[in-house]
Amino acid sequence: MANNNFPWPIFIAPIALIGFWTITVVNIVCNNSDQENKEEVTTTNIAESTDVTSQEDIVESNLDATVESDQTNLEQVKLKTVETEKVESLIKKTTTTIQYVQSDSIPYEAKSSKFFGNLADVKTNCQEGNLNVRYIFTNDREEQETFVTTTPGPIKRGVATIEYRTTQDNQIPLNDLIEKYIGSECKSKSDLEIPIKGIVEKIEYNL
Repeated sequence: MANNNFPWPIFIAPIALIGFWTITVVNIVCNNSDQENKEEVTTTNIAESTDVTSQEDIVESNLDATVESDQTNLEQVKLKTVETEKVESLIKKTTTTIQYVQSDSIPYEAKSSKFFGNLADVKTNCQEGNLNVRYIFTNDREEQETFVTTTPGPIKRGVATIEYRTTQDNQIPLNDLIEKYIGSECKSKSDLEIPIKGIVEKIEYNL
């Protein structure tokens, strides 16, 4: 027969305390584990979001660079086209009748120091001289035109095809001729502009 005098309360109390402590520890560990898992998920989501944002930035940057490159290439093509058209428009041909030729000379000298800044003593390769030119007077269907050339050799009267470089407003400053044929360090002694249709590049005679 069991002994009813056994101190059950004293025996059960430590067991209950140990059980409560065990449950508490388990709950704490589980909570910590859940918190760590949540932090890992949050970190992963942030990392994935950052990666997506970075990829979008890279794609957008590459797209901007491509657009800018295409615009630059288009501008270069347009510029080359304009330059080509400009060069082509400068050279023209006309078939006309050469009436007579007149020789002339354009005096020139070295540019003064004001063309090169405030330097008092500027040495240039230009020496004073004269540029020999010839004016070619033509008549085509009652339209008289004048061309200029520095090329030596005989120029025949009669029908000819003249290839020439156009001038602005059918005029040219004498100084432009000096810079073209003598050099940029020289200048004409006169500021005159002469009425010229163009500068002769080549003359072909129609026999």
